[in-house]
Amino acid sequence: MRPLLTRWVLPGLLLAWAVSHAAVFGGDTREAKGGKSDLTPIERVRQSLDKPVTLDFTGQSLQEALQHLQTKTGLEFQLDSLALELMGLAPMMGDMNPVHLKSKGDKVSQVLRKVLAPQQLTYVIYEDSVLITSLDLATTRQLKQRVNLDVNEVPLQKALRDLGRTYAFNMVVDPKVSKDAQKAVSLQLEGASLETSVRLLAEIAGLKAVRMDNVLFVTTEERAEKIRKEEKELNPPDIGPDGLPMPPRGLRGAAVRVTFAPFGNVNRNLALPLPVAQPKR
Repeated sequence: MRPLLTRWVLPGLLLAWAVSHAAVFGGDTREAKGGKSDLTPIERVRQSLDKPVTLDFTGQSLQEALQHLQTKTGLEFQLDSLALELMGLAPMMGDMNPVHLKSKGDKVSQVLRKVLAPQQLTYVIYEDSVLITSLDLATTRQLKQRVNLDVNEVPLQKALRDLGRTYAFNMVVDPKVSKDAQKAVSLQLEGASLETSVRLLAEIAGLKAVRMDNVLFVTTEERAEKIRKEEKELNPPDIGPDGLPMPPRGLRGAAVRVTFAPFGNVNRNLALPLPVAQPKR
Protein backbone atom coordinates (compact mmCIF):
# COMPACT_ATOMS: atom_id res chain seq x y z
CA MET A 1 0.00 0.00 0.00
CA ARG A 2 1.41 3.41 -0.96
CA PRO A 3 1.72 6.13 1.69
CA LEU A 4 -1.38 8.30 1.99
CA LEU A 5 0.63 11.47 1.25
CA THR A 6 1.92 10.10 -2.05
CA ARG A 7 -1.33 8.59 -3.18
CA TRP A 8 -3.79 11.39 -2.49
CA VAL A 9 -2.18 14.63 -1.30
CA LEU A 10 0.33 15.12 -4.11
CA PRO A 11 -2.23 14.74 -6.95
CA GLY A 12 -4.48 17.18 -5.08
CA LEU A 13 -1.70 19.76 -4.84
CA LEU A 14 -0.92 19.39 -8.53
CA LEU A 15 -4.56 19.88 -9.45
CA ALA A 16 -4.83 22.92 -7.18
CA TRP A 17 -1.81 24.48 -8.91
CA ALA A 18 -3.19 23.76 -12.38
CA VAL A 19 -6.59 25.25 -11.61
CA SER A 20 -5.11 28.37 -10.03
CA HIS A 21 -2.86 29.07 -13.03
CA ALA A 22 -5.05 28.10 -15.95
CA ALA A 23 -8.30 28.67 -17.76
CA VAL A 24 -10.95 26.41 -16.24
CA PHE A 25 -14.10 25.43 -18.10
CA GLY A 26 -17.21 23.63 -16.96
CA GLY A 27 -17.74 25.14 -13.54
CA ASP A 28 -19.57 28.40 -14.22
CA THR A 29 -23.08 29.55 -14.93
CA ARG A 30 -23.90 32.84 -16.51
CA GLU A 31 -26.63 35.22 -17.60
CA ALA A 32 -26.96 36.74 -21.03
CA LYS A 33 -26.80 40.50 -21.58
CA GLY A 34 -29.97 42.34 -20.71
CA GLY A 35 -30.67 40.06 -17.73
CA LYS A 36 -32.26 37.28 -19.84
CA SER A 37 -31.53 33.71 -18.87
CA ASP A 38 -28.95 32.01 -21.06
CA LEU A 39 -28.59 28.77 -19.13
CA THR A 40 -28.11 25.35 -20.68
CA PRO A 41 -30.03 22.36 -19.21
CA ILE A 42 -26.84 21.37 -17.38
CA GLU A 43 -26.47 24.84 -15.90
CA ARG A 44 -30.09 24.80 -14.74
CA VAL A 45 -29.36 21.58 -12.86
CA ARG A 46 -26.26 23.15 -11.32
CA GLN A 47 -28.28 26.22 -10.38
CA SER A 48 -30.87 24.03 -8.64
CA LEU A 49 -28.10 22.25 -6.72
CA ASP A 50 -26.87 25.62 -5.46
CA LYS A 51 -30.26 26.67 -4.06
CA PRO A 52 -30.90 26.56 -0.29
CA VAL A 53 -33.42 24.02 0.97
CA THR A 54 -35.16 23.36 4.29
CA LEU A 55 -35.64 19.68 5.13
CA ASP A 56 -36.52 17.42 8.04
CA PHE A 57 -37.25 13.96 6.67
CA THR A 58 -36.36 10.35 7.50
CA GLY A 59 -36.64 7.72 4.78
CA GLN A 60 -36.33 3.94 5.03
CA SER A 61 -34.08 3.74 1.99
CA LEU A 62 -31.80 5.92 -0.09
CA GLN A 63 -34.33 5.92 -2.90
CA GLU A 64 -37.09 7.09 -0.59
CA ALA A 65 -34.92 9.94 0.67
CA LEU A 66 -33.99 10.95 -2.86
CA GLN A 67 -37.63 10.79 -3.90
CA HIS A 68 -38.46 13.30 -1.16
CA LEU A 69 -35.58 15.53 -2.20
CA GLN A 70 -36.73 15.38 -5.81
CA THR A 71 -40.22 16.47 -4.78
CA LYS A 72 -38.80 19.39 -2.81
CA THR A 73 -36.33 20.59 -5.46
CA GLY A 74 -37.71 19.49 -8.84
CA LEU A 75 -34.39 17.82 -9.67
CA GLU A 76 -34.38 14.48 -11.45
CA PHE A 77 -32.27 11.78 -9.81
CA GLN A 78 -30.94 8.61 -11.45
CA LEU A 79 -29.42 5.62 -9.65
CA ASP A 80 -26.42 3.92 -11.24
CA SER A 81 -27.54 0.35 -10.61
CA LEU A 82 -24.27 -1.33 -11.62
CA ALA A 83 -22.19 0.84 -9.29
CA LEU A 84 -24.60 0.19 -6.41
CA GLU A 85 -24.69 -3.54 -7.12
CA LEU A 86 -20.89 -3.82 -7.20
CA MET A 87 -20.80 -2.03 -3.85
CA GLY A 88 -23.37 -4.38 -2.34
CA LEU A 89 -25.98 -1.65 -1.91
CA ALA A 90 -29.68 -2.14 -2.60
CA PRO A 91 -31.35 1.28 -2.28
CA MET A 92 -34.65 0.06 -3.71
CA MET A 93 -35.08 -2.81 -1.24
CA GLY A 94 -35.42 -0.70 1.87
CA ASP A 95 -32.81 -2.81 3.67
CA MET A 96 -30.48 0.08 4.46
CA ASN A 97 -30.42 2.01 7.69
CA PRO A 98 -32.85 4.96 7.81
CA VAL A 99 -31.63 7.91 5.77
CA HIS A 100 -32.01 11.35 7.34
CA LEU A 101 -32.43 14.57 5.41
CA LYS A 102 -32.08 17.63 7.60
CA SER A 103 -31.27 21.13 6.45
CA LYS A 104 -31.92 24.68 7.57
CA GLY A 105 -31.04 26.55 4.43
CA ASP A 106 -28.09 24.44 3.29
CA LYS A 107 -27.50 24.09 -0.44
CA VAL A 108 -29.04 21.04 -2.09
CA SER A 109 -25.55 19.94 -3.13
CA GLN A 110 -24.40 19.99 0.51
CA VAL A 111 -27.39 17.91 1.61
CA LEU A 112 -26.66 15.36 -1.12
CA ARG A 113 -23.02 15.01 -0.16
CA LYS A 114 -23.88 14.48 3.51
CA VAL A 115 -26.40 11.75 2.62
CA LEU A 116 -24.20 9.96 0.08
CA ALA A 117 -20.80 10.16 1.80
CA PRO A 118 -21.44 7.47 4.48
CA GLN A 119 -22.20 4.98 1.68
CA GLN A 120 -19.08 5.94 -0.30
CA LEU A 121 -21.36 7.38 -3.00
CA THR A 122 -21.32 10.68 -4.82
CA TYR A 123 -23.24 12.44 -7.57
CA VAL A 124 -22.43 13.87 -10.98
CA ILE A 125 -24.50 15.90 -13.40
CA TYR A 126 -25.30 13.51 -16.21
CA GLU A 127 -27.24 14.87 -19.19
CA ASP A 128 -30.09 16.82 -17.55
CA SER A 129 -30.27 14.85 -14.32
CA VAL A 130 -28.26 14.06 -11.19
CA LEU A 131 -26.67 10.62 -11.31
CA ILE A 132 -26.01 8.85 -8.01
CA THR A 133 -22.98 6.60 -8.43
CA SER A 134 -19.84 5.34 -6.71
CA LEU A 135 -16.74 7.43 -6.10
CA ASP A 136 -14.79 5.14 -8.44
CA LEU A 137 -17.22 5.37 -11.37
CA ALA A 138 -18.30 9.01 -11.14
CA THR A 139 -15.66 10.48 -13.45
CA THR A 140 -15.87 7.58 -15.88
CA ARG A 141 -19.63 7.99 -16.21
CA GLN A 142 -19.19 11.62 -17.23
CA LEU A 143 -16.28 11.06 -19.60
CA LYS A 144 -17.95 8.14 -21.39
CA GLN A 145 -21.25 9.90 -22.04
CA ARG A 146 -22.02 10.28 -25.74
CA VAL A 147 -21.91 13.73 -27.29
CA ASN A 148 -22.49 15.32 -30.67
CA LEU A 149 -19.97 17.90 -31.77
CA ASP A 150 -20.00 20.33 -34.68
CA VAL A 151 -17.37 23.07 -34.59
CA ASN A 152 -16.02 24.93 -37.60
CA GLU A 153 -12.95 27.15 -37.35
CA VAL A 154 -13.51 27.81 -33.65
CA PRO A 155 -10.63 28.59 -31.27
CA LEU A 156 -9.75 25.48 -29.26
CA GLN A 157 -10.21 27.33 -25.97
CA LYS A 158 -13.77 28.34 -26.91
CA ALA A 159 -14.62 24.82 -28.12
CA LEU A 160 -13.44 23.39 -24.78
CA ARG A 161 -15.30 26.06 -22.82
CA ASP A 162 -18.53 25.21 -24.65
CA LEU A 163 -18.08 21.48 -24.05
CA GLY A 164 -17.35 21.99 -20.37
CA ARG A 165 -20.36 24.24 -20.01
CA THR A 166 -22.66 21.84 -21.86
CA TYR A 167 -21.57 18.64 -20.11
CA ALA A 168 -20.59 19.94 -16.64
CA PHE A 169 -17.03 18.66 -16.75
CA ASN A 170 -13.84 20.41 -15.65
CA MET A 171 -11.37 21.20 -18.41
CA VAL A 172 -8.14 23.07 -17.79
CA VAL A 173 -5.85 24.62 -20.40
CA ASP A 174 -2.20 24.82 -19.42
CA PRO A 175 -1.23 28.53 -19.35
CA LYS A 176 2.03 27.57 -21.07
CA VAL A 177 0.04 26.65 -24.21
CA SER A 178 -2.39 29.59 -24.16
CA LYS A 179 -1.21 30.71 -27.61
CA ASP A 180 -1.75 27.27 -29.15
CA ALA A 181 -5.17 27.12 -27.44
CA GLN A 182 -6.28 29.99 -29.70
CA LYS A 183 -5.76 27.90 -32.84
CA ALA A 184 -8.93 27.38 -34.86
CA VAL A 185 -10.24 23.80 -34.89
CA SER A 186 -12.93 22.10 -36.97
CA LEU A 187 -14.49 18.78 -36.01
CA GLN A 188 -17.78 16.94 -36.52
CA LEU A 189 -18.62 13.95 -34.36
CA GLU A 190 -21.79 12.04 -33.59
CA GLY A 191 -22.11 9.75 -30.61
CA ALA A 192 -18.46 10.03 -29.54
CA SER A 193 -17.49 9.99 -25.89
CA LEU A 194 -16.80 13.30 -24.18
CA GLU A 195 -13.22 12.26 -23.46
CA THR A 196 -12.55 11.27 -27.08
CA SER A 197 -14.05 14.54 -28.32
CA VAL A 198 -11.73 16.59 -26.09
CA ARG A 199 -8.69 14.53 -27.04
CA LEU A 200 -9.38 14.94 -30.74
CA LEU A 201 -9.88 18.69 -30.44
CA ALA A 202 -6.57 18.95 -28.59
CA GLU A 203 -4.82 16.79 -31.19
CA ILE A 204 -6.01 19.03 -34.03
CA ALA A 205 -4.41 21.99 -32.26
CA GLY A 206 -1.17 20.05 -31.74
CA LEU A 207 -1.79 19.49 -28.03
CA LYS A 208 -2.68 16.59 -25.73
CA ALA A 209 -5.49 16.08 -23.20
CA VAL A 210 -4.65 14.04 -20.13
CA ARG A 211 -6.96 13.00 -17.31
CA MET A 212 -6.14 14.07 -13.77
CA ASP A 213 -8.81 12.79 -11.39
CA ASN A 214 -12.01 14.60 -12.49
CA VAL A 215 -10.22 17.09 -14.75
CA LEU A 216 -9.06 16.97 -18.36
CA PHE A 217 -5.82 18.94 -18.62
CA VAL A 218 -4.82 20.21 -22.09
CA THR A 219 -1.09 20.72 -22.44
CA THR A 220 1.97 19.81 -24.53
CA GLU A 221 2.73 16.22 -25.52
CA GLU A 222 5.84 16.15 -23.32
CA ARG A 223 4.04 17.38 -20.24
CA ALA A 224 1.06 15.11 -20.85
CA GLU A 225 3.36 12.08 -21.02
CA LYS A 226 5.03 13.10 -17.77
CA ILE A 227 1.65 13.42 -16.05
CA ARG A 228 0.52 10.03 -17.38
CA LYS A 229 3.58 8.36 -15.88
CA GLU A 230 2.96 10.06 -12.55
CA GLU A 231 -0.71 9.08 -12.60
CA LYS A 232 0.20 5.47 -13.41
CA GLU A 233 2.52 5.35 -10.41
CA LEU A 234 -0.04 6.95 -8.11
CA ASN A 235 -3.11 4.97 -9.21
CA PRO A 236 -4.01 1.98 -7.05
CA PRO A 237 -3.49 -1.43 -8.70
CA ASP A 238 -7.22 -2.18 -8.91
CA ILE A 239 -7.79 0.58 -11.47
CA GLY A 240 -7.82 -0.62 -15.08
CA PRO A 241 -6.04 1.13 -17.97
CA ASP A 242 -9.26 2.84 -19.07
CA GLY A 243 -9.90 4.34 -15.65
CA LEU A 244 -12.59 1.84 -14.64
CA PRO A 245 -12.25 0.10 -11.30
CA MET A 246 -11.59 -3.60 -11.80
CA PRO A 247 -14.77 -5.57 -10.98
CA PRO A 248 -14.92 -8.78 -8.94
CA ARG A 249 -13.10 -11.62 -10.68
CA GLY A 250 -16.31 -13.43 -11.51
CA LEU A 251 -17.54 -10.48 -13.56
CA ARG A 252 -14.36 -9.69 -15.50
CA GLY A 253 -14.68 -10.15 -19.23
CA ALA A 254 -18.50 -10.07 -19.14
CA ALA A 255 -20.72 -7.54 -20.87
CA VAL A 256 -22.98 -6.00 -18.26
CA ARG A 257 -26.16 -4.04 -18.84
CA VAL A 258 -26.09 -0.85 -16.81
CA THR A 259 -29.43 0.66 -15.89
CA PHE A 260 -29.82 4.20 -14.65
CA ALA A 261 -32.89 3.66 -12.50
CA PRO A 262 -35.12 6.75 -12.83
CA PHE A 263 -37.65 8.36 -10.55
CA GLY A 264 -39.86 9.25 -13.50
CA ASN A 265 -40.63 7.91 -16.94
CA VAL A 266 -37.04 8.10 -18.14
CA ASN A 267 -35.52 4.81 -19.25
CA ARG A 268 -31.77 4.89 -19.89
CA ASN A 269 -29.59 1.86 -20.56
CA LEU A 270 -25.91 1.67 -21.27
CA ALA A 271 -24.02 -1.42 -22.38
CA LEU A 272 -20.70 -1.31 -20.60
CA PRO A 273 -18.09 -4.02 -21.29
CA LEU A 274 -16.04 -4.62 -18.18
CA PRO A 275 -12.25 -4.81 -18.54
CA VAL A 276 -10.75 -8.23 -19.16
CA ALA A 277 -8.05 -9.40 -16.81
CA GLN A 278 -4.74 -9.95 -18.60
CA PRO A 279 -3.13 -13.39 -18.17
CA LYS A 280 0.05 -13.51 -16.14
CA ARG A 281 3.21 -14.12 -18.13
